[in-house]
Amino acid sequence: MRLLIKVSENSTVPGEIYITSPEAVSFVKLPTITEVVEQAASQASIGIGPFQISLSSLTQP
Repeated sequence: MRLLIKVSENSTVPGEIYITSPEAVSFVKLPTITEVVEQAASQASIGIGPFQISLSSLTQP
């Protein structure tokens, strides 16, 4: 993103600034921090000797 300010040589204060984009704006749904942590925990597992403990069973209701 670039912001260009055009000021005439006689003025030290820029006029009104308009921020536009040639690209269309698209909104996306980002996951919440809770959703990110839950997904990371559901994929994590710990190996202790012959046992494998998955954290997914701990995060499920």
